[in-house]
Amino acid sequence: MATEPVIQEKVYEEICQELGDDEVTHEKLNQLPYLDMVISETLRMYPPGIRFDRVASCDYQLGNYHIPKGSIINVSVYPIHHDPNVWPDP
Repeated sequence: MATEPVIQEKVYEEICQELGDDEVTHEKLNQLPYLDMVISETLRMYPPGIRFDRVASCDYQLGNYHIPKGSIINVSVYPIHHDPNVWPDP
């Protein structure tokens, strides 16, 4: 957020307005939608993991590709989260 002072200020204002000097609780954090959006976008742009692997539980046909049961399927998170067809302004 250091590179986005306007966003940083908006998060700060939301926290001050919703929490004030109250103790931070899980319920109170749920009342911070802008903070939640900022965290979600940060995780989309800079995911803590770059991929995840899964094992095919059954034979599967994906277009022209046959994936046999037991195959390891590698899913790269970063390219999915930066695909301009899904995110026009990634």
